[in-house]
Amino acid sequence: MDTSDEVATPLGDESHAGSRIGLDLVGDRDIAVVVIRELDAKTNAGVELIARRLNDDGFRVVAPDFTTLRDSNESAALAGRSALDLRTIVEAVIDEVCVGGRRVILVGAGLGGCLALTCSARSDVAGLITICTPSTAMSRRQPKARLASWLTRTVRFIGADTNAPDAYEPIFERIGYDDYSTAVEIETAGFVAASRTTAATLSFAAKRDHVVPLENAQRLFEQIGSGTKELVWLHRSFHRAWIDHDRIAIANRIAVFVSAVESTSSR
Repeated sequence: MDTSDEVATPLGDESHAGSRIGLDLVGDRDIAVVVIRELDAKTNAGVELIARRLNDDGFRVVAPDFTTLRDSNESAALAGRSALDLRTIVEAVIDEVCVGGRRVILVGAGLGGCLALTCSARSDVAGLITICTPSTAMSRRQPKARLASWLTRTVRFIGADTNAPDAYEPIFERIGYDDYSTAVEIETAGFVAASRTTAATLSFAAKRDHVVPLENAQRLFEQIGSGTKELVWLHRSFHRAWIDHDRIAIANRIAVFVSAVESTSSR
């Protein structure tokens, strides 16, 4: 197993004709893993690092295909989609992967974690992993977003979003107000759905996260209804920890969790 600190290359464009599956790494383990990236193509490298690490252990790993959405350096790639639109994409991937009775573990980074939460109460979901997933961060800024909508139709965030100097995307820039509103909608849907989650859950939160407040992570963790859950604090990364200094530790810890859930589910 390669545990070097090198960031994996971005996700490829391969996809299944007629499906919502983008990345698909074949594996023969009992459980498959659906990895839901942050809704921004610039953070794909960290998601692929997790996917490749799990595939090294023999798990099938798939990722929803969001390429129909707008990807640019100044957009969260939401393109006016609603939370329901995005959840539908994820649900279609789970349906396809679970044909034949296979179960899945959902891994969500950032807002991808909110989407994972909206699907986590399904009976075919055996486990849930969230990484720096918000529940109040965007909504607390909503008054600013409304003002920006009236004045400029954009919301601008300034400041480093990763601590690692070699991280691919270090700056939050600006997103359109419509995309911002969709992000708030996704956060809300994820938080509401969290109470219905019964699957074993592993949550990561960054102590140095200045996008998602620390109390946000604790609040979301407490909202999750599962009786088997763990909150892991990261100490070296900013918000997008999956491409920051802790990325290798995150991938390895996820691999341990996924194997444990598979073992429990097969009893």
